[in-house]
This record gives sequence, structure tokens and C-alpha cells, in this order.
Amino acid sequence: MFENLPNFNDNPDLPPSQEQISKVSDERRGKYLELFGACPEQVAIKKQLLGIWPNGGVMEFEAPKLDMRVTVTFGLSNLDMPARDEPLEFDESIQDGKSIYKITTRTISEPMPSIPGRAGYGYEIVCLSRDVNPEPTLSDEGVLLMEFASAQLLAIRSNQLDTLDRSEARLFTITDGNNRPEAFYMMAKCWDILPSEFNLSNGAVSLLAMIKLHPREYKFAVENGPKALLSEFKKQSILPIGDDQRRSAL
Repeated sequence: MFENLPNFNDNPDLPPSQEQISKVSDERRGKYLELFGACPEQVAIKKQLLGIWPNGGVMEFEAPKLDMRVTVTFGLSNLDMPARDEPLEFDESIQDGKSIYKITTRTISEPMPSIPGRAGYGYEIVCLSRDVNPEPTLSDEGVLLMEFASAQLLAIRSNQLDTLDRSEARLFTITDGNNRPEAFYMMAKCWDILPSEFNLSNGAVSLLAMIKLHPREYKFAVENGPKALLSEFKKQSILPIGDDQRRSAL
């Protein structure tokens, strides 16, 4: 689980073509449409990541099939993840009141280790919530996903990160400006309402849920291991949803 070493293509000395990249992107959009009932064209990006993650970002939308808000990464399973893109030109313009970014890059092939059968870094991450986000900007979950993806990408590109641990679940603590715990999350493969895995033409993708925890649940997971909390969730039919109104499982 949580494999994140990239799977490039059959010839890692050559970068993938734009046609190949577009094909995988279209497949992922089709899969999201199947799972969520919606998939917007626009992807929220982080300007600092344009040269590292040129075709990826985070989406946030209301999902008709689930009747809840979906915040999901779009591109951690990209075909082009192992390639390093050197920005040559960057333009920013305003269209319909929104910032539009255009970047011209030169792709430099960097052969990297791969896991056979895995797509890109092997996963996409989703946050499900029943809370409505009336603002046009990303929700807290959206910002969290963007920051998490940023950290993973930058660490992998600088060879400072091995594969994520292969346990069934993993804990995260979000701190405030004074480094005090502010929120607790568990990441685990999706279950029940979403599949734990799906396939693209460049390999298999694990679909991971990032779930907000009650402090008591977090303490239990620290003392007994996140796998024990995950088992408790499934035993009580608790869905992988970050619902602030949810009662603690303990």
C-alpha cells in the first residue's frame, strides 16, 4: 500500500508524448465521473509546483452520486511523474475573474525506479465531507491535500523520500502557527462507498481517503496503532468521510 515510486513507461529514457499524457488524464476524468457523478475541467494548482507537477493539482466539487463535497488530487498517478520539467516561460492572465496560468517547459527525462503495474506514484487521495464550502477558494481539506501533495512531490524529486510505509493506515497531525496540534487525520485505502483501487492504462491506482479524526480516536490510534482504529471504523460501519458532526467511534 501507499507505493509512491513512479512508473514511467516502457522506455524511461524517453518522456511520454502529450497524446499519452492526455489519454491517461481523460481516463482519470472518466473514472472520477463514474465514481462521483461529476468531474470539473479546472484543476487548482500551486504555482511553485508547475515545473514539478505540470499536469496535476487538486479538484473540489459537489458530487451528485455521493451527495457530498469531494476534494481529490488529480495527477499523482500521471504518466509523466518521473520527468523533471524545466520552466522556460511563465505567463499569468485574468479570464472571467480567474487567474489563468500558462507555462512553457522543457522536459528532461530522469529514469527512476518503478513498481510494475503501478500508475505514476501509485495513488490519488480523496477527502469526502458533508460540509458545504460556499467560498470559491479551496476548503481546508483542499489546502491540506495541496500541501500534502507538495511535500510528497518535492521530497521524491530530491530523493529524500522512500516509499510510504505499507501499513493499512497512517496518521497525520496538523499544527497551528505555534506548532500546537490543531487537527488529526488518518489516511487509509477507501472502503464501502468508494473502491480501494482502480485501473488506468498506465497501471493500477490506490484510492486513499484522508479522514478527520476526533482527538479520542487519534489517541486510540497512537496507543493501539492506526490499523486498530481502521478496524473499529469498519466494524461500526463508519464511512471514510471527514464529517465534523460525526460522533466519535470510541
